[in-house]
Amino acid sequence: MPEGLGRFFTLYDGTTRLPRARSEAFWSGGRERDIPNVEVKGDPYRTMLFPKGKLKAWSNLEDVEVVIRTRGWTMNILPLESVDEKTGIATTTIPSSYALRPRSRQSAFVENVLEALDSPGEWVLNTQERKLYFWPMGDTPGDGIVVPRLRELIKVEGNVSHNRPTDMPVYGLVFRGLTFTHGDRDLWTENDAAIQHDWEMIDKANGLIRFRGAEECAVENCTFTNSGGAAIRLDLHCQYCRIIGNEINNMGQGGLC
Repeated sequence: MPEGLGRFFTLYDGTTRLPRARSEAFWSGGRERDIPNVEVKGDPYRTMLFPKGKLKAWSNLEDVEVVIRTRGWTMNILPLESVDEKTGIATTTIPSSYALRPRSRQSAFVENVLEALDSPGEWVLNTQERKLYFWPMGDTPGDGIVVPRLRELIKVEGNVSHNRPTDMPVYGLVFRGLTFTHGDRDLWTENDAAIQHDWEMIDKANGLIRFRGAEECAVENCTFTNSGGAAIRLDLHCQYCRIIGNEINNMGQGGLC
């Protein structure tokens, strides 16, 4: 990796968003473990059980994320903090939406580990080695490998007051006929506040175009494509804005928030 290029979570070959390497799915939190029962302590939202061999104490554990599918409507991507292979207990750096040790089973898989790199188009990033591993779709990469550096490409922001109604919004900006692409994926933080079922977080910089304190602005006939995060956000105060005739496809997160 070039100097100055930090951790990223999305990769592109030309216009194509590439899948990150992922392991086979396994059940977590249930009784189908081949490790004897042990007493599980710690925060139930950050401590998970796993079957033997499904998680490992990888040397670059800070690069590894576990994807948890819970209750049929929520998916969490959680960075790993520690893995105890002997007891089958792992902890995550941020809490999940729901407890990781429910009575019912949860589907999970691991992303960004080298042993899961088993199909063309997949990739793995090791920040300790400063190496990017990529299996091209053909003999060589296609139109060029693109690493995103931003989650938010355009931001329109007025002065927004949280304490009293003294907002001074931006007025009258129109974006028409533009294409937005190649954004990185958003990351949750411990202090994020969720919209219902955690499908999105409140007031986050994860839209390719984002209005924050705006009135009578518009996004018309634009294309939002092949990106790791969300397409359009209107946060805090936004009123009388028009989102008309846009095409949104192949996004890694929501279309319009």
